[in-house]
Amino acid sequence: DEATHPWHPYLASLPDVQPDPTGWLQEELEALCGTPLPQMVAEARAAVAHELQAVQARLQTSDSNDCSSGDGAGGNSIGVIPTAAVRKWASELSLERVLWARGVHLSRCFPAELAVPGAEVSLRPDTFHRPTGAGTSGCAAASASPSPAAGAAVGCLLPLFDLLNHRSGQPIRWEASADRIVFRAVEDIKEGEEVFNNYGGGRSNEQLLFFYGFAETELMEARDHVTGMVLSCDFDQQDPEALRLLSAK
Repeated sequence: DEATHPWHPYLASLPDVQPDPTGWLQEELEALCGTPLPQMVAEARAAVAHELQAVQARLQTSDSNDCSSGDGAGGNSIGVIPTAAVRKWASELSLERVLWARGVHLSRCFPAELAVPGAEVSLRPDTFHRPTGAGTSGCAAASASPSPAAGAAVGCLLPLFDLLNHRSGQPIRWEASADRIVFRAVEDIKEGEEVFNNYGGGRSNEQLLFFYGFAETELMEARDHVTGMVLSCDFDQQDPEALRLLSAK
């Protein structure tokens, strides 16, 4: 709300609607039945709710001298924050707001090493997966499989770079040096063509939908094929008719 804050233009540009399915309505989630996504969403919501409850309890019971994450020497202390302000934050936190922040972050964040001061980094997100992290453009791109809790790597936000849309197979290189971050196109881009990013080579529609809230038609046709299926059902083992029908099969 502070228009003079240096990050106000970026924060004001963030979407009001949560991008990922942890914020979908129940009737919308029903469209995902038959896939692992409903369980992934339920686990993610439960994990966030559990952590939120712990944070609220800590904030509500802390005083201004207790809000420290440092070593006691004042290094990371936030004890200067008045108790009333801390408890006001706790009362304003809600599961919906935290899930929105989680979704916005996971759908836009990049690997943390791109923001390490002085680091020399070169990454090809279109050619690898890594089992760390979760989340644009890059935290999710760096993970080998979706993690509902998504707490292994926080990642970093890169304003402007997170505006690039994803296209499967798009070759691109992310580079970081002492004083800059550069995205380099590996192939020529013709005049008038859209400049794409790549959120991670080999990502399935399941992963794209869980982290970013979208799926690709071409990807579905090329990769998401069912090669086998196991059906199970519950029945009353004391029901003679059910037993007869089952044995007939």
